[in-house]
Amino acid sequence: MESGKIEIGELIRKKMEKEGRKVTWLANKINCQASNISKIYKKSSINSGLLLDISVALEENFHRYYTDIYDDQILEKQNTSEIDVNTPHNRRNN
Repeated sequence: MESGKIEIGELIRKKMEKEGRKVTWLANKINCQASNISKIYKKSSINSGLLLDISVALEENFHRYYTDIYDDQILEKQNTSEIDVNTPHNRRNN
């Protein structure tokens, strides 16, 4: 996986495979057609509501992959002084 790029469908597919789950199981859990699960496997991104439903069904926080990238990018900006230290979220309370 290249930096900043998540193949979320592939991560979901791998989790399903690891758990020995079939597409029909997940389809029933999130109330959709099994053919839609196969389409999800091919997606590089999906909406956050659907991702939440899948995360709950598989007991895996798939949102964390995005959070990890966000954290890495913020850290990189801080290390290269790209973040304006005067913005409210970066000021320290004295």
